Amino acid sequence: MRISGLYLKNIHTALAHRIAILERNSGVAVEIDPPDKKENIWGEGVKVVTERKLKPKLLTPAQKDELAEKYVEGMSMCALAREYGCHNTTVSRILRQKGVDIR
Repeated sequence: MRISGLYLKNIHTALAHRIAILERNSGVAVEIDPPDKKENIWGEGVKVVTERKLKPKLLTPAQKDELAEKYVEGMSMCALAREYGCHNTTVSRILRQKGVDIR
């Protein structure tokens, strides 16, 4: 199971809000020690994802036109994504922007 850094940040924010509510209702300061960075709080075998695998890829207008032409000729979105080094959703977005019918 993989857990993203954004998910961990959301958990941290929720805990901070709960602490604020407890302090306001009880009038007593509440402290929670943050976990060690080295310690995996989720247990053994759980990998925490801290970076993206694909870096954002900017395609030139000529590459976008070429991509659309190849799709119309019959190439799949997955194959185009591999060829241009971008994500499938990027290919889909470019095709929609070009007005190409998605099959």
